[in-house]
Amino acid sequence: MLHNAPTIAIKTSPFFFWDAIAKRFRRKDNGQFVGTSRMVEERDQYLAKEKQINLELSQKLFNREIDIATFERQFKRNLVRVYTVQYIMAKGGRANMNQRDWGILGAAIKKQYVYANQFMLELAAGRYTENQFRVVANRMGLYTDSSSQMYERGKTELISGGTLVLPAYPGDGSTICMSRDRCHWRHIETDTQWESYWTLEAGAKHCDTCVGRASEWNPLINPKDIVVVEEE
Repeated sequence: MLHNAPTIAIKTSPFFFWDAIAKRFRRKDNGQFVGTSRMVEERDQYLAKEKQINLELSQKLFNREIDIATFERQFKRNLVRVYTVQYIMAKGGRANMNQRDWGILGAAIKKQYVYANQFMLELAAGRYTENQFRVVANRMGLYTDSSSQMYERGKTELISGGTLVLPAYPGDGSTICMSRDRCHWRHIETDTQWESYWTLEAGAKHCDTCVGRASEWNPLINPKDIVVVEEE
């Protein structure tokens, strides 16, 4: 659970808001709907900024401006931030977070800490030389990219109210390209089911796993639980 985590000022976007009735994002200036591709662009722009922070932190470590303990604290703080921002962005703001959301987020971060601890042990053991700060930053970027799974999970939770759980999420490490797959889920809701499409980002390189999922889950059908009320 992350209720006691440091407060992070998060806004979905100064230009977007979540329309709970239409279950879509809208522009604040004109009320027009914002498509999935635009939201993905927003997400990717944010990740690019986080990766620059990774690079600067790695440089400080190898320039001996900070020690390994300080590096670890800042790296993990950044990890919590990027995971939290991604999820809350997808949920349309902190006000839309509930107990289930914080639990999902906390479990995901805890899992990443297991991998991060191994990374820290390798750094402390001197696995990387002083001229490999970019290699270290690139590995840090894998954690940043993996936060895309939280955006996709948060988006799915938002539109379905927690009733739709999918077998995999882009960035969760279950593909050949691991955390760097350039995919997203697209959902269509009907009266009886959810139709979910594993969608490849146009112009990006995709691994065989992602291509296979785009073919197999086209769509992935999840029936809704329908209660039939008999007339007296």
